[in-house]
Amino acid sequence: MTATYYHLYVKTYCGFCKKACELLTKEKKEYIVTVLDQSPLMDRATKKKYKQETVPIVLEVKTDTMEVLEEGEEKPQLDVIRIADATLIGGFTELEEYLIKERRSLNCVDEEQSDD
Repeated sequence: MTATYYHLYVKTYCGFCKKACELLTKEKKEYIVTVLDQSPLMDRATKKKYKQETVPIVLEVKTDTMEVLEEGEEKPQLDVIRIADATLIGGFTELEEYLIKERRSLNCVDEEQSDD
């Protein structure tokens, strides 16, 4: 089974970081947050890795999830998650644009299916 979530690198005093989290919550998207406030080294390394000068830094992460059945159990007790792909979206503005495009493409798919 595949799943998608968003990974945000943020600073607690950043207004755009807060807006990005609020937007993902409003859109009912799963996300995790890494706070960079206490680690200037991680802040610099993350910005360098993704070639971004500001936060938030937003990634879309696609995963493969596999249920694991423990010996003697009838129902799976554990999900093993493997990151299949992580794509840089950018900052808040790019996230907002990305979600608008995603919504439009889903609406087109829904319209095509209702035409059948």
